[in-house]
Amino acid sequence: MEVVAEVGDGEVALDAYNRSRPNLVIMDVRLPGMDGIAATAAILREFPDALILMLSTHAGEEEIYRAMQAGARGYVLKSVLREDLLRAIRDVHAGRRHLDPIVASHLAERLSHRSLTARELEVLRMVAKGWGNKEIRKCAQHR
Repeated sequence: MEVVAEVGDGEVALDAYNRSRPNLVIMDVRLPGMDGIAATAAILREFPDALILMLSTHAGEEEIYRAMQAGARGYVLKSVLREDLLRAIRDVHAGRRHLDPIVASHLAERLSHRSLTARELEVLRMVAKGWGNKEIRKCAQHR
């Protein structure tokens, strides 16, 4: 393994990727300027075959979900043991997904939250507009 580029913020990551075309990117989630998730999405828009492994101290379920939605192939915590990091790099390089067990647990929790129904979204919009229960019920009766 050879490091071909190192950058300090997400804005520079796309240029660095374009110049070095690495086999794999290890992307920090929290970067100044454009964060790692936005940088991942930007790289993958231009280079759909890019392989990106997210690295973070944070294991928040929404952050993990957003990273995977952006196209990351894996997500590991910075506290990972050296051997586990190497395994993650090799897995992602081979085209497989790799999630740290803690990360996988948080992602499973995030995915288990059901989405709101169309009616629930409609009611939420009415509440946001300041409508009261009577107005919302009346609207439902006229459907």
